[in-house]
Amino acid sequence: MWRLKIAEGGNDPHIYSTNNFFGRQIWEFDPDAGTLEERAEVEEARQNFWRNRNEVKPSSDLLWKFQSIKKKSYVTYTVIRMKMKDVIGGKDKACERARKWILDHGSAIAISSWGKTWLAILGLYEWAGCNPMPPEFWLLPSTSPINPGNLLDYCRLTYLPMAYLYGKKFVGPITPLILQIREEIYNEPYEKLNWRRFRHLCAKVSFLLAADLLKMI
Repeated sequence: MWRLKIAEGGNDPHIYSTNNFFGRQIWEFDPDAGTLEERAEVEEARQNFWRNRNEVKPSSDLLWKFQSIKKKSYVTYTVIRMKMKDVIGGKDKACERARKWILDHGSAIAISSWGKTWLAILGLYEWAGCNPMPPEFWLLPSTSPINPGNLLDYCRLTYLPMAYLYGKKFVGPITPLILQIREEIYNEPYEKLNWRRFRHLCAKVSFLLAADLLKMI
């Protein structure tokens, strides 16, 4: 069995902790730890895991269940199309059903704001249809209330690279496959879409918070 060993400060005057926890944890294997019954229970659990670990693979659903009713549906479909090159058939026709779902929910113009950015980077959406993310905002003093550095950590880590890419208007290579996917994820011809109208558009299933007038400005 495995034993958890937690570091202790001992008598070191330079190390102090209110609960005697100093950050280091070490798992040590002791084959004689526990009773015979406890070791037998652990062994049975290990054998059960070994017998069943390949019954259902974690990726067997091709990630459709990963927040599938939000922006992941659009992005997952795009990634699989780019990886597999051709629309996947198979007994469940996952890609075909996903494409139908996308078109039935307003097409890719209704993807949420972060998804719009991801698609714009791939060349499947236009930067004109994304809300502005000026990289100059990052040059504001840290005392400014609109400095993005004051946002929650995951927002900072997300918007910093997004702002850079937005400033560069970066777009990946436009390959024949990208042109083909453009035809698959929109209800109208790509060239005829009025991108600025879609900045605040979001499918109802992905809708979390209404954009008020101040946010739109």
